Amino acid sequence: MNLDNVKYLSLIIFGSLSIICFLHSLQNVLAEEVIDTIVVGDGPKNLAFNPDNNYVYVTNFDSNDVSVIDSVTNQVIDTIAVGNDPDDVAYNPDNGDIYVTNSDTIFPEENGSVSVIDGSTNQVIDTIKVGKQPQGIIFNPENNNMYVAVHDSRTVSVIDSDTNTVIQNITLGAPIDSKHPNYIAYNPDNGNMYVTSTFGDDEVAVIDSSSNSVIQYIPLPEGSLPQEIAYNPDNGNMYLAMQNKDSVALIDSSDNTVIGNIPVGNSPRGISYNPDNGNMYVTDWGLPFELSIINGSTNTVLETVDVGNAPLGIVYNPYNNDMYGTNDAESDTDTVFVLGTTSSTPTANAGTDQTVSSGDSVQLDGSGSTDPTNSPLTFQWTQTAGPLVTLDNSTSMNPSFSAPALQSTNVIVFQLVVRNENGVESQPDSVTINVNPVSTIPTANAGTDQTVSSGDSVQLDGSGSTDPTNSPLTFQWTQTTGPNVILDDSAAVKPTFVAPRTTENSITITFQLVVLNDHGMQSQPDSVTIIVQPKTIENIVTDIIKNPADVDNTIKSSKDIKDTLSNNKPHNTKGVCNFFGKISDKEILKNSFFCKDL
Repeated sequence: MNLDNVKYLSLIIFGSLSIICFLHSLQNVLAEEVIDTIVVGDGPKNLAFNPDNNYVYVTNFDSNDVSVIDSVTNQVIDTIAVGNDPDDVAYNPDNGDIYVTNSDTIFPEENGSVSVIDGSTNQVIDTIKVGKQPQGIIFNPENNNMYVAVHDSRTVSVIDSDTNTVIQNITLGAPIDSKHPNYIAYNPDNGNMYVTSTFGDDEVAVIDSSSNSVIQYIPLPEGSLPQEIAYNPDNGNMYLAMQNKDSVALIDSSDNTVIGNIPVGNSPRGISYNPDNGNMYVTDWGLPFELSIINGSTNTVLETVDVGNAPLGIVYNPYNNDMYGTNDAESDTDTVFVLGTTSSTPTANAGTDQTVSSGDSVQLDGSGSTDPTNSPLTFQWTQTAGPLVTLDNSTSMNPSFSAPALQSTNVIVFQLVVRNENGVESQPDSVTINVNPVSTIPTANAGTDQTVSSGDSVQLDGSGSTDPTNSPLTFQWTQTTGPNVILDDSAAVKPTFVAPRTTENSITITFQLVVLNDHGMQSQPDSVTIIVQPKTIENIVTDIIKNPADVDNTIKSSKDIKDTLSNNKPHNTKGVCNFFGKISDKEILKNSFFCKDL
C-alpha cells in the first residue's frame, strides 16, 4: 500500500487511532446548530472532501453538475458539468482525483457512467461507462480500486484507478433480480466492502476485497429500504440507515450480524462518522427534516437538529471539524448546510497554584470550571504527586486538607476532572500546592532600647529570643556603632558593659544580636540602641548624696551642696571643691566658677 493509500486510510477512519481513542474517551455531547448555508446547484445529493485542497465536492442531481466549496470561505468556487443525474462522489487518494457516479435515470435503458475530475484543475478528465444507474461509490485502499454500486445492473463494478477502466463486475448472487445495490462502504478492520441492497431482499452484501467476491449476506428486516452505510472506527461496527424503518441498524463487523437497532427521525438516508466527537450523523430525509446525532459509545440519539428541507448526504470536513450536508429543497433554493461541531465538553479549572506552610489549612478551588451548555457539574479531585494528604471531600467544588508537617519544601499536585449531567467528562486540569517546611529558624530579640548616663553599668537583654522548636539557643552580641566598649561576655543572654564617659554630648551605641539553635539554624540579626548621656553637676551631687559618709565634715547636708552649686553661694565652697577634687569627676568641676583653682 503506497503512502497515498495510507493517507486515505487515515481519512477513512478520520484520523489516527490515537486521535480516535482520545476523542472517543471524551464521549462528547454536542450542542450543535447550522452555522452556515451555501447555495449550490439543483437537487444536491452527496458530498466528498478532498484533503489535497480542502474542497468539498457536491453532486447536483437535477442540474447535472458538481459544486466545489472552499472550506475556508464556505463559498462555491467552481461548478463542474458532469453526466446526467450525478448521485454519489468519492475522493481517490491514489491519484488525487474525484469520482462521480452519473445514474442517468433519464435514459434508464442506457448505461450510466462515472466522471473523473482532476482534483488539481477541477476539470473532467475521463468518463467511465458502467452498468445501469450507478449510485454509491467508494475507494478501496486494499487494492487502490474504486467500487461502484450499479443499482439496475445489480452488480458492483470495480474500476482500476491507474487505467480508469472497469476490470470486474461483481454480481450479488441469485436470484439476481432481487439484488439492487444502492450504496457501499469500506471497512478497514477486515478489508471488506459492505453494499446495501434494496427492491427485493433488503440486505447487506459483504465483498472480500482480495477476491472481489461476495462472502456473506446480512439479512435486514423486510421493507427496510437500506440506504447509506458508514464505518465507526471506535467500535469497528457498521451503521446502516434504513429509510422505511426510521432507524439505523448496527452491524458487528467481526461476525457480520445485526446487533442493534437505533430509532432516529423520519426516513433516514445519509450517514457519516465524526472523529471530532466519535458520533454518527444521520440525515432524516422525511418531515420534519432533521439530523439525528447518535452517540458512538452508547448508540443512543443525543439530539436532533433542524438542518433545513430534505437533508440527504452528509460528510465530515476535517479541515474545520464541521459537518456538511445537502438540502434538496425542490421548490426552494437548494443548499449545503454547515453544522458546527464544537464539542460541549466541560472545562475543568483546578484554580491557581498556591504556596502554603506546613500545618496550614488549604482549600482547593474548582469554581472556575465551566460547561458550554451550562449543565450542572460534578467534581472529582485526585492527588497525583507529593506526600499523601486527605481531602475532606474529594467530590466537592472546594475541598480542603491540612498541609503536612515537612522538614523541607515539597510539592503536592491535585488533578480535577468535571462531568456534566450528560455524563461528558472534561480533560483533567491540575493545581500545584507548594508546601514550605516547619520553620526551624530562631528569632533574635535584643531587648528594648535604653538611655543611660556616662559611667553607668549597662545590661543588655536577649532573653526575649525564641525558637519554634524550643531548641536551646546560643547568643552572639556584636557592637555595630559607637565608641568601643567591652562586654563582659558577648555570648551571654544578658551581657553587661560600662557606659563610656562623656562630658558634653550624648553617645549612641548599637549592639546586634544573632541567635543559633541546636539545628544549626541562625536567626536574622536584631539590634538594640543604648544612648549614653553626659554626667552633669546634678548627677554628681546625686552620687555624693548616695554616699554621705564620704563627704567632708564641713558639708552639713545635701541641701548645702545643692545650694552651693546651683545658687553660687560661697558657703562651704572650699570644702566642696576640696572634696570634689578627690573624686573621679574632677574634670567636670574644674571649669566651674568656684573650683577654677582645682
